[in-house]
Amino acid sequence: IEFQGFNIPLSEARERTDEAIDIMRLAWTKDHFSYKGKWTQFENLNVLPKPIQKPHPPIWTASVSPETIGHYAKKGIPFITDPLATFGRCKRASDEWKRLAAENGHDVSDPNFGTLRGLVIGETHKEAWDIAEKAHMSQRDTNLINLQSAPIEKTGEFAAGYYFWKDRYLGKNQELTTEFFWERMWLAGTPDRIVQTVKNLEEMGFRHILFTLGHAPQVSMEENKRRLKLFAEGVMPHFKKKAQPQVVAKAKK
Repeated sequence: IEFQGFNIPLSEARERTDEAIDIMRLAWTKDHFSYKGKWTQFENLNVLPKPIQKPHPPIWTASVSPETIGHYAKKGIPFITDPLATFGRCKRASDEWKRLAAENGHDVSDPNFGTLRGLVIGETHKEAWDIAEKAHMSQRDTNLINLQSAPIEKTGEFAAGYYFWKDRYLGKNQELTTEFFWERMWLAGTPDRIVQTVKNLEEMGFRHILFTLGHAPQVSMEENKRRLKLFAEGVMPHFKKKAQPQVVAKAKK
């Protein structure tokens, strides 16, 4: 949608993203700089204020295909997986990223990946499974994996670099059962089960786990608050000690 709105071919996405990352890094670390790229050119730019984090705030790339993950691994840039990446694919992506990043001289001793997961939590297995059955129907029929959201150019062809999406996702809706989501994608089950799932992701190098409660339709605000409270009380305390405090330097008077 965004590319269509600006009348930009989707096949240009990676080159434009690479230039944008280059420019952000320069803007954060240089007082005055010029840039002559394929898509962007300017002279003597200075961006203020500079970030407190050094050398600059962390960068992640949202990555679906192994090709994209590998491309940014060589630059030492960690990834955030799409919500339909199975746990197995998360593991393969982690292993490949670490291999390619190390080969290109980057430190891989403490990887810092991110992932987006659906959260289906209940006080008992039965309660969580009942929620999952409703949620799976909603996600199965989503536009995320049909032609309405496909990365297709105005020519009607799939954009270069997006063939993985076509082969991996398109038309797979009916293969996505409740058990598939439960076992291979979601943070699902009782708090104890979800704790173990998060630990498994942590061992792969995933330090940032985002989640959504929005899969099941017609869920009241009170019910969502109840589930969030269950997560906060039953899951979060297991990882609280590992969270690093955010230190912000005081501005000089």
